[in-house]
Amino acid sequence: MREPLTRTIYDNYDLWDQYSEFAKETLAEYEEEPSEDSIWNVINDENSTNWEYEKERLEEFFDDGSTWILRGTNGRWNGTFEAGTIFTDFMDMYREATTDCDYVHLYDENGHFYIQCSHHDGTNYYEIKKLTDKGIEYLENWEENWDDKRSERYVHDQIMKKYSILPHFAHKVYGCPKVQWKKDVA
Repeated sequence: MREPLTRTIYDNYDLWDQYSEFAKETLAEYEEEPSEDSIWNVINDENSTNWEYEKERLEEFFDDGSTWILRGTNGRWNGTFEAGTIFTDFMDMYREATTDCDYVHLYDENGHFYIQCSHHDGTNYYEIKKLTDKGIEYLENWEENWDDKRSERYVHDQIMKKYSILPHFAHKVYGCPKVQWKKDVA
């Protein structure tokens, strides 16, 4: 079975592996044997710069006047629970979705946009899709009909299945192919 290529947008799960060589090379110009604190200072600065850059791209992409849905699961001390929300402001959604999370991985797989984030009680997994015009209409009809017996979860499930499209973030922002498999880049 073919596996999609994971195109990382932002990842702070293992900063040491990502940036320690860069930090050591940078510090070698100034210090013969850089301390671990010095290395971590460079790593944290580089991560912060990377996040600011990516955050700007994410806000430009998602805050375009579109309506989006985030669906997935929250891992908690007492189990894993379904979660979801509709949003139009990326950073508002991001802060809510990653509350108490120390580690975040944002990535694209063949147009699917995923968020994985971990905290002391577990890991949250989400997917984001863009609502179609029919999806917005479907949502508004449900929100405006107080007698509607459908649950929010049901409505969100229907939106994810029938009334939304893939964002294709890596393709649209970075020019990656829409579809890319691991063996294609071996």
